[in-house]
Amino acid sequence: MATKDIWVRRFKRDSGDDEDSIATDEFKKENFTDYYGQFLQQETNSTISTFDQLVTIFWNQTDVKLDTYAIADGAFVDQKNVAGDWFQPHLRFISVVTPKSASALWRLYIVGPGQVKSTEGFLQVASWDGSVFRFYAIETLTIPGNPRAWVYQGNSFDAFTDNSAYDTAYLGPFNGHVNGALIMKERTTLPVLSGASVRDAHNFQDIVEDSIRNWYGTRLSADFVDPKTQGPKASPDNVQRWMAHLLLTTTVNFATSTFNGTTYTADMNLFFNSELLLSGTDFGIMPDLTSFDFTFDYGMYKLARNRLRLCLLQEVRKDSPVPPPGVPSVSLVKGTLGGGKETASADITEFVEVLPNNEGVPFVTLQTAFEDAQGVAKLYSLGGLGDGFPQCLVSDKAIRTILMLDFWNPVYSWRRGVLMDYVPSQTAFVDGTYDLEKKWIAAIGASSYATQEDSPECQFLALYNGDDDVSKYQTRITNYLTAVCAKLSDPDGLYEYLCLAEAKRRIYRPLPLDEFGVQLPYALNLPVDWAKIEMQEDGTTTPIPPRGMDFFQLWIDSLAGFDPKVIPASKSTKSKVAMSGARASKCPTMRQRKPKRDQCPVSSLVGKYPNS
Repeated sequence: MATKDIWVRRFKRDSGDDEDSIATDEFKKENFTDYYGQFLQQETNSTISTFDQLVTIFWNQTDVKLDTYAIADGAFVDQKNVAGDWFQPHLRFISVVTPKSASALWRLYIVGPGQVKSTEGFLQVASWDGSVFRFYAIETLTIPGNPRAWVYQGNSFDAFTDNSAYDTAYLGPFNGHVNGALIMKERTTLPVLSGASVRDAHNFQDIVEDSIRNWYGTRLSADFVDPKTQGPKASPDNVQRWMAHLLLTTTVNFATSTFNGTTYTADMNLFFNSELLLSGTDFGIMPDLTSFDFTFDYGMYKLARNRLRLCLLQEVRKDSPVPPPGVPSVSLVKGTLGGGKETASADITEFVEVLPNNEGVPFVTLQTAFEDAQGVAKLYSLGGLGDGFPQCLVSDKAIRTILMLDFWNPVYSWRRGVLMDYVPSQTAFVDGTYDLEKKWIAAIGASSYATQEDSPECQFLALYNGDDDVSKYQTRITNYLTAVCAKLSDPDGLYEYLCLAEAKRRIYRPLPLDEFGVQLPYALNLPVDWAKIEMQEDGTTTPIPPRGMDFFQLWIDSLAGFDPKVIPASKSTKSKVAMSGARASKCPTMRQRKPKRDQCPVSSLVGKYPNS
């Protein structure tokens, strides 16, 4: 049972325990203004300790709608073929509570373990009040006796406190909810679960996307609108974090190929930023895609997959059940998984092969995140905030230049990433526009790299100072995608692109959000010190150069450390970072079944998925 007191967690940027304290009446009055904050203070609600208890309360209410979804990271593993109880599918449920009254804007997202009656499992609530999320969770307190209790962890704005006196950016829930929104890593990878009373994953995808749009609308207004005049702020807030949506991969989604009968189609986000460029505006650079064929032969894929020895792994923890003889074991390196203060997944080096020579679904890739695409879309809609606002923080030409610089690496581009180093932390509203672009271009031009022909700075300036002819961009992209499609139909080309997908996954792996081995495939035939590769304009791949590897090393080590920085440290900054970060908070994706009204939506699933 959770304690009756409600606690507040203060996150620390070092290896020590975070600090927990009882929420004072003054703190509750100021911060617990949302529905769930009020709910916890009523009767004995703060002693609720299981997912089943909490969801049942809302199941029995007639003035709300309750939808439950489920995800298992190991959903692609057929448990009928797994002997014993050693396999951990990491089943999670999420229940969405929506008021039936159209005038009520609040909504709850309740996340819990597969063992829905467990008092030791995680239990998290994201509480939306119509403008902002507040994050609550049952946690083991960092006080003598280590009791469990409901802990308030912050609100969406706390994801953007970079370099402030109390900086919570990328700490606690915000190394999962990096941009203050709900997350759904498997947004277009929809694992199939069987069981009663679970709703369709596509429904949850729509819910998550709508919630991100709504929160980003709040973000945009808070950062750019002067509350007194309702006009543009003289100096808007968090401009570096907005530019990060253009220049960085702040978070990722997972994707796979799609198939229709025997025809498999690779996800285009491995090759270009289709999440952004096919979602409403392409800034004039995209050619007609109808003539491009991203399909591949499944037989060739299997040969390439087996050549790489792509498989799904399960981590071996101290308390893990022992698999039966014959299950292959694998030793890898620290940082194969992320983790941190609570999960310690980063230190795990021993794994077992759960699904040998199999990705679960063919051609698993990281894709450009909906969150980053939505950030760019919101940034491009500044003019919709009212009279006097410019269309965007930067010009169309600047956006096209950013997109064309390393167009071929939509996820984890170090060439775009190093340009964050020149983005000013502040900008002024002058003569109807912002001076950020002027300052940024000047800083890039003043760099020692600006005259080095192979540097991103020099290449960016050449594009920016060029004629901005979109027809030339379209021709370059057409030639590139033609080469990509040709290589997808070639055995060696397909193998090369599976290696490219592996390189992107290995960049991501140390991050705290990557807690479980079965989330993503691993290519065992590529050594742990394999030189990661990147895409080139001609459709071939090449090893990432030393400057690029240095960029990723510094940035990813920071994000996986105790003092993470969403905005990469300056290239002139040299510091040692710890390879262990704050615990990741996650929101799952789900699969559907219509719930029966005669039972709690998750009750019939208890025990169906062992060791979840």
